[in-house]
Amino acid sequence: MNKMILLGCLLLLGISAYAQHGSVSGRITDSTGKNPLALGTVSIFKAKDTVLVTYRLSNDKGEFSIGTLPANIPLRLLVSFAGYEPWRKEFTLAKNGVLNLGNIKMVSSALQLDEVIVIAERPPIVVRKDTVEFNAASFKTLPNAVVEDLLKKLPGV
Repeated sequence: MNKMILLGCLLLLGISAYAQHGSVSGRITDSTGKNPLALGTVSIFKAKDTVLVTYRLSNDKGEFSIGTLPANIPLRLLVSFAGYEPWRKEFTLAKNGVLNLGNIKMVSSALQLDEVIVIAERPPIVVRKDTVEFNAASFKTLPNAVVEDLLKKLPGV
């Protein structure tokens, strides 16, 4: 009999602990509201000490839903996507609370990087242990030259 009462109490505690959670949902779009932003990062932190509670990625339609969030605790939501300014919101969920943020319009970032030019130059001769490699493009020959002309220009051959 005592085991049944103990089991019933544990079951009620588990149900009541589960019932004190809330959820947040929404849709991430660009500033026009027409184009969904797929795979945007949605992070939820505790507002007090910025400890990460959970995070999700938006689906192909830009939608996200995060459940089992703690109730009656101030939380901070951060939405980020490459090329857009981060979007933040602070909120507190009531017991079994559901927060629907609707369309979150992300503003494109005005920061633009300068162009980068990468120039790579391969050395004409590379020595690897007992092998010597020659870069044939480093030795000038006539367009109609044969292999013998190239071998004459290679040092040590």
